[in-house]
Parts: sequence; C-alpha cells; structure tokens
Amino acid sequence: MNTFKERLIHLMEVDNYVPNSLASDLKTSAVNIYGYLNGRAEEPSDKMLKKFEAIGYSRKWLTTGIGEMKIEKQEVVKKAPIIENNSTSTSDYLLETIKRIEDSFKTDLMEKDRIIQDQRFIIDSLKSQIQGNFLEPIIEKTEVAQLYSCMAA
Repeated sequence: MNTFKERLIHLMEVDNYVPNSLASDLKTSAVNIYGYLNGRAEEPSDKMLKKFEAIGYSRKWLTTGIGEMKIEKQEVVKKAPIIENNSTSTSDYLLETIKRIEDSFKTDLMEKDRIIQDQRFIIDSLKSQIQGNFLEPIIEKTEVAQLYSCMAA
C-alpha cells in the first residue's frame, strides 16, 4: 500500500467502515472521506490525522504504511487531541459540554414537572366532577383538549 488512499481503503475494509460511518467516528463530513477515496485530496491534514489517532489508528501507518495500523488503547488516551476551540484543552471542553447538558436537562425536567402539575390539576378536577363534588371549578373543553394534546406529544 503506497498511498494514503490505499491505506484508507484497507482500513475501511478491515474495520467494516463505509464512508459515512467513518466520517461520523472522525467527526468530519463524508465529503472529506470521499475526497480521499476519489483522489481529490491526496494526503490528510495534521488535523485529520489527529482525528484518526483519536479513534485508534497509527499516524505513522496512515502516512507511510510502516508499522501497525492500529495503536494500543493506552496510546490513544495519551494522544487524545486537543479540541479545536481556541486551544481549549480536552478536559475543559468536556467540562463545558457536561455543564451545557446538565443545564438543558434541568430545563427539560422543570418543563416536565410543570406539565405534570397541569395534568394533575385537570385529573383532580375531573375526579371531583365524577364523584359529584361540583364545588371544584369546571374544566373547560379547551383544557381537556390541551390535556389530550400534551399526552399525545
């Protein structure tokens, strides 16, 4: 295997990749992978090589064909690339991502709790009407329709 294209094809065959799945694992577009396969791009950039290393492939093998195709898991951890956010370290990037996910989760959780409270009120009102306790406020037809639409969503 004399070219990057040949090594890429070999890598894809051995590890059962199609261009789209490899692109997904590399966090790049399939257009980039097709570019290498179709000969539009001959050699991968340093940035792309770091992405290959991050998923376990040897930079040396990819660029020269020398050595093993895959690197040991311990080496992958050591060579984890710095995320391309203005030189932010990987750990800082991951912490920021976790914080965003937590914030989103809290917002979703509060919305879920609000919907549950609204549905409890409607259910309690319906129970009161069924039991003959008409002192409770009567639910409008629009509120019942809202309940059904919430449950369907």
